[in-house]
Amino acid sequence: MRTDLGLTYSHRVGGGGGPELYVQMHVMNLFNQFQLCACGGTAFGTGGAGAAGGINIQRLNTAILTPVTTPARYAAFNPFTTTPVRGVNYDLGPIFGMATSRFAYTTPQSMRLLFGVRF
Repeated sequence: MRTDLGLTYSHRVGGGGGPELYVQMHVMNLFNQFQLCACGGTAFGTGGAGAAGGINIQRLNTAILTPVTTPARYAAFNPFTTTPVRGVNYDLGPIFGMATSRFAYTTPQSMRLLFGVRF
């Protein structure tokens, strides 16, 4: 949850058919609220996190321990016939649901100012 604000001011130069000067101001996260977000996939690139400078913004730990990852600790089960029991057949990793990088949080309060001419 965050609140953004965008304002635009424009002015025609030289009458109705002339160029238009404009100024835009965007304030992202106006009230500077922080929480885990981890929404979206890959941003700032054309591919995955390893390709073209993309940044994977899904940065919550989702590790689950199972009989496949830790066979000595958890009993195997058939998911079609048996309801798994947490602590017996699986468990959440020690940092499950925690942020693994700063990209897991909402964008901090920031401002963008744009100037331009439209013809």
